[in-house]
Amino acid sequence: MASSWPQLLCLVLFTTCALAITPLDHHDRHEDPDADVIIEATKEKFEGLVEELDFVAVVFYTKNCKECDDALRELEYIDDDLDKYGIEMIKVNNVEVAAEHGVSVFPTLIFWRREVPILYEGKFDDREVFDWLIHHKNSYVKTLTDDNFERVTQAASGATTGDWFILFYEGSDKRCQKLMASWESVGARLDHKMNIAKVDTESNTELDERFAVETVPKIAFFRQGKMFIYNRKEFDTTSLVSFGGKWYKTVKPERVPRPIGR
Repeated sequence: MASSWPQLLCLVLFTTCALAITPLDHHDRHEDPDADVIIEATKEKFEGLVEELDFVAVVFYTKNCKECDDALRELEYIDDDLDKYGIEMIKVNNVEVAAEHGVSVFPTLIFWRREVPILYEGKFDDREVFDWLIHHKNSYVKTLTDDNFERVTQAASGATTGDWFILFYEGSDKRCQKLMASWESVGARLDHKMNIAKVDTESNTELDERFAVETVPKIAFFRQGKMFIYNRKEFDTTSLVSFGGKWYKTVKPERVPRPIGR
């Protein structure tokens, strides 16, 4: 039996409303990812881009690696979309360069924000990576110095600025350089729960002396006038987050040393 005009009108209105409320992707997925090939970078080009640009997403990969091929193909869908947000995506096939930044598993994505790296730990899904990059353009780690440490943390007084999880490092130390991307990930995962910070002991000698930093990296959790020294051999993100979350309680607390000269 033929549909009546009222029935047809209702069907049209229903279809229109359904289309109107269907959520749209934050970016259009290209039909052919091969149309957008991620730029291959040498060691020199990679280092130059990180120094020159504000935001550089770097995929470390190797040849004859199916997981790498799958990840790169997925990320090629969003390469052009990231350009609109000022993010340059490149790929690096250099095991030695990867090792310098603590990368031993491939593929690995590290996002440099104004030369500060953060490690991506999610799935290589184009939408997940896109959202993560857009929402991690700012650093979660505060920089502390001889001049501002006590004023900002109030660590010795026990105080009012909350808990602090602090990395003492040397900027020229290779082990510390490998740790920086993971430390930023710690900051992202513990954001809103505590303060995450770093101290370069090479340029902040008073703090180096005050906290007796004999070897780096040295990591300490500060809470209510006490400090708990990280004593594990593992420096992966999960181990560090676990220590800051609750495992610091298994370590004997030490009294926070007073500022030098006070």
